[in-house]
Amino acid sequence: MATEQEPGSGQDETVTLTQEELDQKIADAHAEWQLSAEANLNKAKEEWAAQTAEQVKAAQTKAEQLAKLSQEEREAAEAQQRNDELAKREQELNMREYRIEASAQLEEQGLSTEFVDMVLSDDVDVTKGNITALKTAFDKAVEVTVTEKMKGDSIRKGSAAGEKGDLASALGLTKEK
Repeated sequence: MATEQEPGSGQDETVTLTQEELDQKIADAHAEWQLSAEANLNKAKEEWAAQTAEQVKAAQTKAEQLAKLSQEEREAAEAQQRNDELAKREQELNMREYRIEASAQLEEQGLSTEFVDMVLSDDVDVTKGNITALKTAFDKAVEVTVTEKMKGDSIRKGSAAGEKGDLASALGLTKEK
């Protein structure tokens, strides 16, 4: 026999189940989980099939267009496609390098590398400008926060300009008159 707390009842009631009832509850929960998993798997399969069908259709359309071209035009189109792919790959590599450089610059400035996506640009000079602007804004925000926190912590006696007092009185360690 097994006992089970009723969820959300707020009382300490227990429900006593026979082994068969417990087995049935477990079987029902497992069946529900299995249906959910199968539904998710089927959905993923359908999405994959749709994406694959789109890619195949695009490739067929492109092949048909290339077949209609003369040999010279086809070679030119293929060369252009290779150039486009190389340019895209080069851009991806450049962005990786920019990301690494931006992370290093952020660390040099004493900023977290978590800001790299905020400052990253496809132009090195723009990225440097973004880092400088972030550093300036960050420092200003820190200064404002520190100033706000320090307003209530000023030294009471002997701190005003022109007043003389010893360290003990400035720190409030002596009795005030």
